[in-house]
This record gives sequence, C-alpha cells and structure tokens, in this order.
Amino acid sequence: MQEARFKSSTSSLHSSMGPEDTVTLAFELAKELNLGDFITLTGPLGAGKTTFVKGLISALCQIGLHEVASPTFTYMNIYNGKHPVHHFDLYRITSEEQFLQMGLSEYLDPNAICLVEWPDRIPSFLKKATVQIHLSYSSANERLIEITKA
Repeated sequence: MQEARFKSSTSSLHSSMGPEDTVTLAFELAKELNLGDFITLTGPLGAGKTTFVKGLISALCQIGLHEVASPTFTYMNIYNGKHPVHHFDLYRITSEEQFLQMGLSEYLDPNAICLVEWPDRIPSFLKKATVQIHLSYSSANERLIEITKA
C-alpha cells in the first residue's frame, strides 16, 4: 500500500489489497483530523466504506474495531473518545426532508468529527465536506481509495 501523505497534497490516491490495508490507511488519516471535520465516504456497496469508518473511529476513540457498528438501521452512532465522533449511514434515507424530520441534523456538531456514509442521499452534504473519501473497485481484491481534503 502507498504511504499516506495528507499534508503535502489536497488529493491522494491509495491502493488497498484488503481490509487490513484499508484500516491502516484510516488510522493514518485519523492522525490528521480535528474537531469540526466533516468526512464523506462514497462508493458502491461492498467497496469498503464501513471498513474505512471502523478504522477511523477505532483510531479516534481508542476502541477496538469490533466495537464499531454500522448504523445502517439506526442511521447514526455516537462514539466518545479524545474527539467525539458522530457516524451517519444515510443508505436508507430518501431525502433531506426525511433527515431533518428525524432530527438527525441536531447531531451535525462542530464540536465533533462527523463521518457520513452515502452523503449523496443529501447532496448539500457533499459541499460541507472537509475530507472526501471515495472508494472503488480496481479488481476483485483491490480497492482504490481517493482522499481529497478541502
């Protein structure tokens, strides 16, 4: 896997040969994040978005990967650690109106790090991102992970 160099460029492309590589890259990115960062993760089903998020939350909150659960059916999980993390999974959200009606906007907290999977469900989220992560398939075993910092 390529070595991460987040400070020297606004966009970087990385190759992951499996979940371990994806988590390692997430650990490296976690070192660069600050309160108020709004991170979006895009890519097709199974590309590794949740694996990447598990690595970020594990590193940011000093918890085991197995302690990080995907909020696909609860829409959001909150993790407390050195930096609070609000993890949203919007896969089942159909509109920004639904998001607002559910009261989830109250958790878009500048005193936390917000991670949003499936931000394209609410297009305005893509504009808010301080870090955009796009995962895609390169082959059956390899993923390409593009990280863009605003």
